[in-house]
Amino acid sequence: MTSSLSRDELDRLLSETLRLLSKAIIGPEIEDPIDNAVGTFKYDGDVSVLEDRLVFLDAVGKFVAHVYRYGLSFPRVLGSRQAQAEALNLLERGYRRNNSCGYEGALCDTMKYGMDGLRAVFFTLAEIVKETQRQHYIWWVLNSRVQQLDWNTRRDLTAIILERLGPGFREGFDVRSVEELVPLCAELLLSDVGSTQELRQVFGAAQRAGGVPG
Repeated sequence: MTSSLSRDELDRLLSETLRLLSKAIIGPEIEDPIDNAVGTFKYDGDVSVLEDRLVFLDAVGKFVAHVYRYGLSFPRVLGSRQAQAEALNLLERGYRRNNSCGYEGALCDTMKYGMDGLRAVFFTLAEIVKETQRQHYIWWVLNSRVQQLDWNTRRDLTAIILERLGPGFREGFDVRSVEELVPLCAELLLSDVGSTQELRQVFGAAQRAGGVPG
């Protein structure tokens, strides 16, 4: 069976998808609004009692509530407890600074360094939110433009992507046909705007797990 799209249509689909995944789009659409929201946040709490767990949790909760309300493409309005729970979850998932990690690490850094430590926690929270929003956006682009295509169309799109990446891209892959890479069509697209080494690692792991025919 043949693709439901012509070569010209596939080329346009690929170009538009790569445009949507580019830094030129992700920066202004995802990252800049979050940075702007961070810039307008003012902490009005008592910095002399930041070692108090409840004060710290209140501070990071207010920060997350502000960023979610004013920095996201689809704003979220969080109540105080919701915002505190979200901040705790974000810190547990992604806080890694000064050999400290998680919520307790962020609290310890704030207790040790005071307002400078809290600013570092705010900065890290913003970076965690940006990375989360980038991943959501990338998933939406790939799901809406690539994953919903029929298998034959994804096969032809995969072949075009491989053409763009060049013959050297397959070095180190145990790949005998384009069909073997169709399940990784989305990852191939990301490699076109990112790291081919990362894709080799993804493909190798999929082969070892049996997710891609070998």
